Amino acid sequence: MISRANNAWINQKGKLQKPLKISSLSRRLTSISQAHKLTKQSFDKNCPEIQEVWKGIKNKLGPAQIRKDPILLDDLLRKMIESINNDNSKANSLSGMRDKALLLLGFVGAFRRSELVSLTIDDTKFVREGLQITLRKSKTDQEGKGRIIAIPYGSNILTCPVRTLNDWLNCSKISEGPLFRPINRHGQIMNKALTSKSVALIIKRNKHLEKQKHSFSGHSLRAGFATTAAIFGVPEHLIMKQTGHKSSDTIRRYIRLGNMWTENAATKIGL
Repeated sequence: MISRANNAWINQKGKLQKPLKISSLSRRLTSISQAHKLTKQSFDKNCPEIQEVWKGIKNKLGPAQIRKDPILLDDLLRKMIESINNDNSKANSLSGMRDKALLLLGFVGAFRRSELVSLTIDDTKFVREGLQITLRKSKTDQEGKGRIIAIPYGSNILTCPVRTLNDWLNCSKISEGPLFRPINRHGQIMNKALTSKSVALIIKRNKHLEKQKHSFSGHSLRAGFATTAAIFGVPEHLIMKQTGHKSSDTIRRYIRLGNMWTENAATKIGL
């Protein structure tokens, strides 16, 4: 039987709605749980009955989707910035300055690509300790309550997001409106914001990733920060504070990925 929601979809789109991904269903289940908590009603998403149904859904929808690789600080991000600096056509160009600022801010702020391109000058505040970013709305904050993200100065000038963003703003002369914008073939900065898709394109077009560009996406910066933080032993709650994750399940996946070599039984047996 087709649900009422699917009937509405068919009437609007003229075709059947595609099944939701496991990750989307998981977020909706978490939202239902949070809604019950707000109204002080009982709802345990981990109860045996729900978990049994959830197990069946995961089995029916098949294996987990193939995830894109994270961009780790030492392995990739530094080298991506270096590749821009070493490219004579980009090193001191507007697009080069923009791309470096976008990559570093996207990484350290652990922004979703939609969040990154939505930032405006009014969302930034340079302070003694670094930079404060006001994220006014996100996927997990549909009410628009907003939150402030602290972006500290980096000890390495090459990968300092604060200095790099300041360089971009000084070079571009942007004083209001979108923080990151398209640049046309004549080197002119446009008034509109970059699209979410542009973040992935900037990552994939980086010369250091030329031979492996299909392994990365716009989400690789966010995933890369969480994984890098896990490798450095940053506590789970501090990672979640920076990324804005509401559920620890995703963060624990990054921690497992970050620890898969340091906490590997095969490294303890004297191979």
